Amino acid sequence: MGNPNPGTSTLPLRSFAFMLISAAVVFFVIGALVLREPGGGNDAASASATSAVGSSVAATTAEDAEDEDAAPGDEAQAAADREAQQQGSDRGTGEPAGDDDASGAADEDGTEAGADDDDAAATTTELAPPPATATQVHVLNNSTVAGLAARTADTLRGAGWQVGTVGNFSETALGATTVFYGSPAERALAEEIAAQIGAQVSARIGALAGQPSGIVVVLTG
Repeated sequence: MGNPNPGTSTLPLRSFAFMLISAAVVFFVIGALVLREPGGGNDAASASATSAVGSSVAATTAEDAEDEDAAPGDEAQAAADREAQQQGSDRGTGEPAGDDDASGAADEDGTEAGADDDDAAATTTELAPPPATATQVHVLNNSTVAGLAARTADTLRGAGWQVGTVGNFSETALGATTVFYGSPAERALAEEIAAQIGAQVSARIGALAGQPSGIVVVLTG
């Protein structure tokens, strides 16, 4: 199996190498001083060299200790960074799913709303109001103007009235175009028709006894 912490085994080797190099340099300096200053100068040179070696070794050891202390911290920081990245990836992967769910819900709501609108439209069509009135309106020509009754009947149909008989009326000559009603309930309808075509309103007269029930419009031109 491999070493789980390769950085830890490398640091002592580097420290040992620095110590050897430092010792070699110090011994070289000591030798040079001994050769130049015989006698009492040797003790001072030795002390100085020994002090320098101690300082160098202490510095190298301190640096190695700092490196060793820093190494676990770096590894912990790297592990924390990796964990944070993994969590960020998980969150990033989860968000689109939420959007898809929201989009799906919106589509379903839109479809349901559309179905409701269609149902409402169908209901509105089924419940459409009937024509303006179910009472038949008969249009008779009492003038010498050909086609007057047919044209007036078309106008009334366009206004929503239910036109019945269209023909001529010659039993008696009327002085003005008149809309006749047969019951009090028909009077309001007769007044409305009269306002549309510019006529007067009256209850049915005896000359109209042979006409079908409903409102009778007699045109005089």
